[in-house]
Amino acid sequence: MSWLFGILGPEISGKTVSRSQAIHGGAINTFVNHGNFYFAIGGLPATCFSGRTLNPNGELQSFWVSLGCAFGKNDTGRKLFGQQDWSQAKEEDISSLDGHFVHLRFEKGRFQFLTDKLGLRTLYWAESTRETVVSTRIDWVANYVRGRRIDFEKLGSRWRLYNQLTYDSPVQGIQRLGPSGRLVIDRDIATSSYRPFEPEFSRRVTTDRYIELLSQSLNPKIDSHLTMSLGLSAGLDSRTLLAMLLHSNPDSFQTHTFGIRQEPDVSIAATIAKNEGIRHLICDVPLPSTAMTISLLDDYVAQTNLVEPAYAMLRLRHYDGVDAEKYYIVDGAFGEISRRQYMNQLLLVGKQAVAHRMVAMFKKALAFNRGDIFNPEITGLMEHGIDREMAAMLDTMPDPNRVGMGNYLDLWVVRTRIPNFGCNEQARVDGIILNYMPFAQPSLINSIFGIPVGQRSNSKLFREIIARYRPALAKYPLAKNNATFPFYFPRIASMLMARYKLRFGHAYDDPSPHIFLSMVKEFTLDLLHSKETVEYSAYDYAKISKNVHDYYSGAKALSSKVAWWLTFELWRRRIER
Repeated sequence: MSWLFGILGPEISGKTVSRSQAIHGGAINTFVNHGNFYFAIGGLPATCFSGRTLNPNGELQSFWVSLGCAFGKNDTGRKLFGQQDWSQAKEEDISSLDGHFVHLRFEKGRFQFLTDKLGLRTLYWAESTRETVVSTRIDWVANYVRGRRIDFEKLGSRWRLYNQLTYDSPVQGIQRLGPSGRLVIDRDIATSSYRPFEPEFSRRVTTDRYIELLSQSLNPKIDSHLTMSLGLSAGLDSRTLLAMLLHSNPDSFQTHTFGIRQEPDVSIAATIAKNEGIRHLICDVPLPSTAMTISLLDDYVAQTNLVEPAYAMLRLRHYDGVDAEKYYIVDGAFGEISRRQYMNQLLLVGKQAVAHRMVAMFKKALAFNRGDIFNPEITGLMEHGIDREMAAMLDTMPDPNRVGMGNYLDLWVVRTRIPNFGCNEQARVDGIILNYMPFAQPSLINSIFGIPVGQRSNSKLFREIIARYRPALAKYPLAKNNATFPFYFPRIASMLMARYKLRFGHAYDDPSPHIFLSMVKEFTLDLLHSKETVEYSAYDYAKISKNVHDYYSGAKALSSKVAWWLTFELWRRRIER
């Protein structure tokens, strides 16, 4: 993670600075005004920029910080911001940038923090004993202020649905900045605001204009020696980007895939690369030792904030296989929005559900089982929180009769999934390698709502792009959830085939959950039997204990429940200790 940590208050002492440094570790840069504030930034230099101005006495007069990746306009399309671009950026222009970022400006005693339009990077803050602590990591804020507890009402949707629905922090006394966020701290008074993404529904966009915008997002000008590495899977989104790159810049990039050759994503991507003459890297980083896994696990869980189970760290360790000194990564994530792929179970009945506020219908469509590990009282709090968030979301959404149900559901995803699911992993990867997602750029997503739903449903738009720029890519199968199916299959047929293969054992069976849980067996059992776990009042401890012991006795179907409990236990210890 490219990170920020800061303390503001009337008496920032050397002891305060030392305590802060113990939390954040080594820094790329620090900004100190003894007695008023201390700020530190760190992570990857390619996603961490800053500058300062000194007064005639050599004292800090103003400074700025930008974390992440932003794109501005130039004569030919888009330009990735570097040090000089950020140093020259005007405050009023930052809100119009594409990309994912947190930006801080300090001048004339006033601090201003800004976040990107989609909320792919976020900020947390809390007040404690005449001090305000600010950070891009919620666990660091909790560590500094201490004594804060999990707010189970606000955690409800994050745990029981695919993702959280609002932009609230799940920790009591800690606040979070949402999309297009603005936090101003002036004379110890903090004011904040945010604005959910609002597309231009009335604007009409042609397929050619969408392709032009996608090309600009895919191929920005970069003031760097780095070469593009496209994350290539067996999915349609990365294949669409590959078709465009092969047409426009066939020798300017490589592709990479994470995992072992037996996985469909890896084997199909390798076949495509070989047949199409593309330089390709299979990132299969060796498994770390058990001791190293446990060490890495704690920080991984703290950074990802319950959006992925603990064993995902084994898959995501492969980022280290792409050399950050030579490459930057382009990822096809969130391409589903451009092909009307999310929440289709609500497409036919959604208008009725919205009109009559059928919260139960939305909850059923969005439900995700991370494990029933809490007692009935806590579960009730979570359900109440989900109902509250669902009502709040429905209040802020446009009339589906005006914008159309397909657009309504896509906007729901843009407002809830990108900032609540995508932002955590985005921040983590920003500390490993320069990266961005062409499909998750505000300008491109805005254009999607100007294309009739019928032109993009069933992946029509992406299939048209592939047919136009690299029709040979249609001869390779696609894969979803480790099950393969022919490229030409429509959405319903591909879903049915994937379900059939998964049900009858004809799909690749990912062993990583079992490998992971085997590696950390002793560690997991020690946590389970610890006094801190046994006496944690929110748990249904008997159910958790049975799941863990049954899994390690051979009930392998319980792997997900055990992994999610372990994930929560490690996360809540980072927050509540």
